[in-house]
Amino acid sequence: MADEDLDILFVADARFSGGTSTAVAAEISASRKAGLKIGLLHVPGPILRRPRAFHRGIRTALDSGDIRLIDPAAASRCRLLLVHHPTLFPRPLRRQLRIQAERAVLVAHHPPLDGLGRVQYDIRAQVSSIELSFGCRPEVAPVGPNVRTQFLTQPPDGIALTPTDWHNLIDLDDWSARPPRPFGLPIVIGRHSRPDPLKWLDTREQILAAYPEDPRYIIRVLGAGPFLADILGTIPANWQCLLFDAMSPRDFLAGVDVFVYFHSVKWVEAFGYGVLEALASGLPAILPDSFRPLFGSAALYGQPADVSRILQGLAESPHDLAAQSEEARAVVRDRFSIQSFAGRLDRLYGLRARRTSGRSRAGPRPRQQTILFLSSNGIGLGHLTRQMAVARRLPVTLRPVFFTLSRALPLVQSEGFLVEHVPFHRYLKADQARWNQIFARELVAALRFHQPEAIVFDGNVPYSGLLEAIAAYPRAVTIWIRRAMWRDHHGSVLRRSAKFEAVVEPEDIAGEADHGPTVAARDGVLRVGPVIMVRPTERLSRQRARELLGVEPGQPLVAMQLGSGNNFDFERVRHALLEGMLKRPEVTVLEFASPIAERALARSHAPRHGVRRLYPTFRYSEAFDCVISAAGYNSFHESILGGVPTLFVPNDAEEMDQQRVRARYAADQGLARLLEDDRPETIEAAVATILDPAVQTELRARCALVQRSDGAMEIAQFIEETLFGAR
Repeated sequence: MADEDLDILFVADARFSGGTSTAVAAEISASRKAGLKIGLLHVPGPILRRPRAFHRGIRTALDSGDIRLIDPAAASRCRLLLVHHPTLFPRPLRRQLRIQAERAVLVAHHPPLDGLGRVQYDIRAQVSSIELSFGCRPEVAPVGPNVRTQFLTQPPDGIALTPTDWHNLIDLDDWSARPPRPFGLPIVIGRHSRPDPLKWLDTREQILAAYPEDPRYIIRVLGAGPFLADILGTIPANWQCLLFDAMSPRDFLAGVDVFVYFHSVKWVEAFGYGVLEALASGLPAILPDSFRPLFGSAALYGQPADVSRILQGLAESPHDLAAQSEEARAVVRDRFSIQSFAGRLDRLYGLRARRTSGRSRAGPRPRQQTILFLSSNGIGLGHLTRQMAVARRLPVTLRPVFFTLSRALPLVQSEGFLVEHVPFHRYLKADQARWNQIFARELVAALRFHQPEAIVFDGNVPYSGLLEAIAAYPRAVTIWIRRAMWRDHHGSVLRRSAKFEAVVEPEDIAGEADHGPTVAARDGVLRVGPVIMVRPTERLSRQRARELLGVEPGQPLVAMQLGSGNNFDFERVRHALLEGMLKRPEVTVLEFASPIAERALARSHAPRHGVRRLYPTFRYSEAFDCVISAAGYNSFHESILGGVPTLFVPNDAEEMDQQRVRARYAADQGLARLLEDDRPETIEAAVATILDPAVQTELRARCALVQRSDGAMEIAQFIEETLFGAR
């Protein structure tokens, strides 16, 4: 009996960033509205060779429960196998799947030939590989007339085409109609596409004909790239260029008057989802004539040289402009609305929602896979804390196990995780080469015992013993989490990136100031938001935190955490800071000692100074009026994202990341204050500044403007997405 009994199993490379994934997300939504039971099998195809997260629309569907990932190792049955994109299966899958499909369709989102007649894929090989992988021979569904015409011109023997095109769909309810309004001056021309030169006209003259360098127009581009400067030489002054993901297409299209899209002669547009979004917005669209069989009266057609004339006609006739806007929405509603999907499935495959009586059967218990988090020894807790941040956000299908060199393993245990520990050679005073040999044996033994599906390393240096161990255990996916802000002399380690299947770099808010070696080594690196263990919204309330800390509600409270001090002597600065604060009779100072500090912090004789070992301190940070802190990755991002007024005291030790660069950036942006040096007068002035309520209010307001995604959640999702891929 199958673990999963589905109506539709979507098979797709969910990492595609453009129209294919947007179309898949729309079909997922349509299927759910039609009452169908659906699943997603992720197949990492050969086109995308660098690590990427899932498309935002597909990720949203997974998070909302509209669809669930199907384990490639589980037994499944579906009434319709729906494979999206004709390049996914140049070869059969590596391992035999236990998926039974009654019918199968391969949606051809790409033409078999480009504009110059060059072959893009072998449709026979694709169909054969799908049949071998799933035991069901698929029909091929052209996504639009341009693709069907090529198949009919050179019909592939033994390949059955669907009787009608498999048009992309869109939910009109998600796209507000453009309010009818005549053109003003300047007219805003918009275009949105992937940042690919093939999506653009081939010469500067052609591009400027379609998108004129003329003050009567503003040209807004969503999906710009360096290639535009290569073609144009200089970007015209009336152009406004945005990166592909700088904003949502919906928000972008709301700010333009007309959509103009022309592409290279080398390119054949199979469908054009960006055009469909513009039409759904009610925008007049000017397109090449090749789109006419697909969009018909929904758009206007011509050559690049015709754009100015067409725009002039629309500007002179508000009635024609309003009529074109209404026609665009009407065609989308009739031909491309998601409501038409249920009818397509019923008409072609007799597929409709099944009637069920009583309570529906619960889904199968998902197979649990182990993730081994391997962290290096750190002067502080950054590597281990980032890994715990990711582990806390993993889905229940993934089981975290820790293998760490850090002496902070009790902290991992306190969070409820299983942890193993091997001491670092520095603390054993062992020969480094000999230590790596023993470390490799210990790690291989742990890998064979826990049998993880993924090894996630966070550290600055992938040790030779680590590389030897993962080479001896090839079944696991290997991921290196590598924060930036490196010093130049650490750059030689970057060549070890090739030993990992994916490298992930958490964002540094001060990244604009980073000139270290990782900046030039980001090709093929997955970049995510900042990683902090406790989300700002998970912190204790001010009242509850102060109750637990034993601090009176109205008492000014300063938290001080200068790090472990294991490689940087901050005693003189520490005493000067304490003296400057405690001579103010209203101030209480709580000093938080690092759990791995080799030396105990001496408590002063002042009754308003306490020393605590508390982890993670950020959970209590709503209680603090301000913080005096080192500028390591974790504490820096907790302060900024938590809106905690902070005076940063950088650790300038050579083996550390560039804490002073990070702290300087925050000070220059008005996000924090920086202790410039250790002179008594500098310390006194810095203390007075950070204790000033007006300064604290200003810093909170500035930090509130900094909004970032949850990098730990993005890494957790990436691990899940990678492990559930059928290779």
